Order: sequence, then structure tokens, then C-alpha cells
Amino acid sequence: MNLTPKDIQKLIRTAVQTRKFAFVPRSNHKVGASVLTRGRKIFGGCNVESVISGLGTCAERHAIDHAIAHGEYTIRAMCT
Repeated sequence: MNLTPKDIQKLIRTAVQTRKFAFVPRSNHKVGASVLTRGRKIFGGCNVESVISGLGTCAERHAIDHAIAHGEYTIRAMCT
């Protein structure tokens, strides 16, 4: 599957939009990510930190988990 300019625009837009939901009380460094699945669906994710050191989720993993939770198991592209 080739990425179209429209796919790239949507991936970037989704990553930027989901970044605002990041929960980063320790670092204050918000990250957003997005993935494009084989079904051409786009899912976003953000980083989530915990006040307990070492616990948290990176934005990329969150986006992948979001896709899997919606039944999409093949990732074709990612944007961070």
C-alpha cells in the first residue's frame, strides 16, 4: 500500500491533535502519534506518565493499542 499525500496529512493532523491530551506531570513533554492500518483507518495516541517513576505509556504504543482495540492488527504507517 502506498501512502498518498492525503494519508500523510491525516497522519500528521491526528498526531498533532492527540498530543494535546497527553498527561505529562513529570516531564511536561507532550507527544502525539498516529498509525495507519491496513484497513486505511487512522488511530491516534498520546504519552501518559505516572507520578510513580517508570510507569507510563509512550504515544506510539498508545496509538497501536488504540488500533488493536478496534480490531485493526496490521499497521502500515506511523507518525510521531
